[in-house]
Formats: sequence, structure tokens, C-alpha cells
Amino acid sequence: LADGIVENGVLNGDLVLYGTGDPGISDRFYGKKDEVFQRLLDELEIAGIHKITGDLVADASFFSGPLRGEGWDPRDLNEHFTAAVSALSYNENVVSFRIRPGPVGSTPLVETIPSHSALEVVNTAETVVGRARPRLAILREDPTEAVRVEGRMTSGSGDVWRQMTVAVPAEFVGATFRALLEQRGILVGGQTRVVDKPYESAIRRLSAPALGRRGAHIIATQVSRPLRDYISVINKESNNLFAEVVFRTIGRVAEGVGSPEASSRSVADALQAIGVDTTGLVQVDGSGLAETNRVSAGTFVQIIAGM
Repeated sequence: LADGIVENGVLNGDLVLYGTGDPGISDRFYGKKDEVFQRLLDELEIAGIHKITGDLVADASFFSGPLRGEGWDPRDLNEHFTAAVSALSYNENVVSFRIRPGPVGSTPLVETIPSHSALEVVNTAETVVGRARPRLAILREDPTEAVRVEGRMTSGSGDVWRQMTVAVPAEFVGATFRALLEQRGILVGGQTRVVDKPYESAIRRLSAPALGRRGAHIIATQVSRPLRDYISVINKESNNLFAEVVFRTIGRVAEGVGSPEASSRSVADALQAIGVDTTGLVQVDGSGLAETNRVSAGTFVQIIAGM
């Protein structure tokens, strides 16, 4: 969205990335991880926009949160199968750390793939000489904390890899998109910031894109893959992020709120509509990661019969 007037290729206002829950912005369905972002940038260039005077806003307010489900095991929150749930997602909300030896006596070289992860990294490890393989650790107790690279790495050793979830997906998207804007020569004068509350969203001021019209208007769009493709990922690969995003979207569409509570009510209503007895059914997330979820074998049989 352009949240401001566009004149002579200059957006006098903010550029807003408004996400509606698509989990497929990655190389799972596209040739490159950032292909969807590149398509949006192509549309900006066609529109002739080469400068933004305001901020780059990563707007994830389509879902109300939380980023991680209530009852998820804290010990799992670094792992890919507990990726944070956001209306703005990229690379399934995980990054891979690649650690390579640096010059002897210096810290190892730390790289994330994709880059621009928006993660804070504290690297206190040391590159050493020796034949024995010393211990190198990539640690984080909580997803909101800095990632720590500790220990020692032999100068001649191979790369060390570790995959981790990103802390705030919208920050990850914002940092990535800003870097891609700069690569295209599109200047952003302001900061990169995240919006996660509906009342702060520019979508509330959406208007037709008329010359001189104040308020946000759409300048580029990306449509997701069909839902059936995502259902296949959920059911055949047990992908928790896709399950959570589809679950949250159900609540958003049915009740206007992308919360687990709204989604759970909507699922129960749909099950009752096909004759399923939902007595005793407790659904607190879309993936089943929370131990407080409860469903009987009989309920499953009724669902299949109803289908």
C-alpha cells in the first residue's frame, strides 16, 4: 500500500506491506525464496516509484496474535516446527545459520540464510588451531532473546549449520524487503517498523488511488497459491505453520478476528453443521502442538463420515 500521495515517482508517505496470512512466500512454491517480493518490486518499478519519504511498514495486524501458541513446549521454540504464526511470513519463518572459521584468534564468521534475519546475534566464539574438533554451540533459551554463538572452532574445520525460528516474522519481512528495495535503487527515507494492531493499520484508511487523494491505496498485490496446495502441505507433511495460518484465517474470515479463540469457535460451528458431536472437543491451536488439545477417536470417525 502507498499511504500517501505519489508525485513524480516519489511516495510522500509510508510504503506498507500488508499481510493476510500467506505462509507460502518461500522457495517451496517459487523458484527463489524472495521471488514474491521481487514481483511486488517489479510492480513498484512499473508504477515509477523510486523514492519513499516515509517509513517501510510491515503490517501483520490481520491476525491478532499471539505469535506462539499457548501451551507450546518452551524447549521446542527454536525448532522449525514451532515457527511463529504471523500474517506476514517469509521462508516459513525460519533461517539457517552457517558458521565458518575466521582467522585464528578471531571470531568465526556468522551468516544467515536468508540474510537480513532481524535476529540479534552475540558471537563470542573463537577460531583456534588444532586437530581435535572443539565444541561450538549456537544457543538461545527464548525466541525473543539474542542468538549466542559460543565455544571454539578449528581453523580448518568445515561449516557448522543450525536452523532456528525467527523472533518476529514481520521484522524479518521488513528487514528483507528493505534490503531488496535498496538493491533496486528505491530509497526509503524513514525507518522500518512493525504494526500488529488493527487500529494502527493503514488498511483502515484504504481509498481509491486517485491523484492527490490522501489515505492508503493499493499499488501492488500478490495472490497466494490455491488453498488445496496448502492443505496438501498440512496433511502430507504435517507442517505446523501452514496449519496454524489456515486455522487463524478461518477465525478472521468467520468472525473478523484472527485469534485462536475465534478460530476454535468457527471450527466447532463447521463440525456441528456436518453432524459432528463436539462435546469434549478442546482446540486451542491449529497444529496440535499444545498439550491441552483434546479430541476423541469417535469425533474423528464422525468428521470422516460427515465429510
